[in-house]
Amino acid sequence: MWLRAKRALAGLAFGFALFVCVWVSRVFFAGNVIGPLLPLTGLATIACITIVGGALPALPLGFGYGLMPRRNVLVGAIVVAVLACLFELATSSASVAWWNFKTWWVLPLECLTVLVVFVLTALAGSRTLRGVPPRIRVRLGVAIFALIVLAALTWPWLYSCIRFNVCRLVP
Repeated sequence: MWLRAKRALAGLAFGFALFVCVWVSRVFFAGNVIGPLLPLTGLATIACITIVGGALPALPLGFGYGLMPRRNVLVGAIVVAVLACLFELATSSASVAWWNFKTWWVLPLECLTVLVVFVLTALAGSRTLRGVPPRIRVRLGVAIFALIVLAALTWPWLYSCIRFNVCRLVP
């Protein structure tokens, strides 16, 4: 019973962490990655920003999740990605009726990207470093998750400091 609750809480935490990273990626990184490559107009550019915004955090986090040995990586990765997508759709639905817009397909496309990329990279991560002891693999996977989530949580503050020169980092 306790082990099942512990796994459920871990899955919920991983799903929420993936959601936070996807949100930060969409808001702060995807436009900057796509901007120099494509003019920032039109539905194709919106689709590219959506795909990049979902794929940027899903790649390293999926790989880190796959490093953590478990019986069924595929099911666990699907659960984590679906939880992240549910958080995304719930928070977006609470703030705006996104399904009424011309770009109603953006959030489902981002969720599909997160789901596919996270699951595939988790499977790839589970097949790497097989000779490394499980304890080290778990620590490496958790470290990847922790560093990326910490960076995602601090990036908005750091970005505002840099962009608006609000914070005096150097006296």
